[in-house]
Amino acid sequence: MKCHNRHFLSITPAPKNDNQENHPGFPDTLVDYLSGREIPFSNRDYIRQKLVKTLVEEKGYLKEDISLD
Repeated sequence: MKCHNRHFLSITPAPKNDNQENHPGFPDTLVDYLSGREIPFSNRDYIRQKLVKTLVEEKGYLKEDISLD
């Protein structure tokens, strides 16, 4: 993830586990904070959404200043 002020953040991917039975109670989808689109739930995306929301709402970044690879 890159931000306008040239700080870089690297998130190590979690092991892939598509079996929802191991994680009862988790939703099937998330709403992407930047695009507003519904995306499949994953722990990695859940953490990313929380991080992006914090950058925008608490740290003052603009949504346009954040791009995801």
